[in-house]
Amino acid sequence: MRTPWKYQKPIIERSIQRPYTMVEAACGTGKSLIASQTALGKGKTTLIITPKNVVDDFKAELMADGVPEEDIFIYRAAESHKDGYYAALAAWLGGIKQNDRAESETGTDDTAVIF
Repeated sequence: MRTPWKYQKPIIERSIQRPYTMVEAACGTGKSLIASQTALGKGKTTLIITPKNVVDDFKAELMADGVPEEDIFIYRAAESHKDGYYAALAAWLGGIKQNDRAESETGTDDTAVIF
């Protein structure tokens, strides 16, 4: 897992405590690290919205922070017309629903984080 810089730590801590977060910062300031550390800190299903030109880099960074590849689904509108695309999405969402259901049964909050 990567270590956040000193200026990122309070942003991550506040983001973990809040039900939703939007991080707006210049290129190269570590928004991806903030997003992945916040998601991991919450331990919940997370929706991350990012420009398509950095999606693959973002996926690699999430995996570097310990998120298994099978837990990451990237929606690509240009591919959504292909056979099996929505079946794959539904299967992935089904796995999320099972995880959220287990968390709900233990009394934990299953609110998603949106970046």
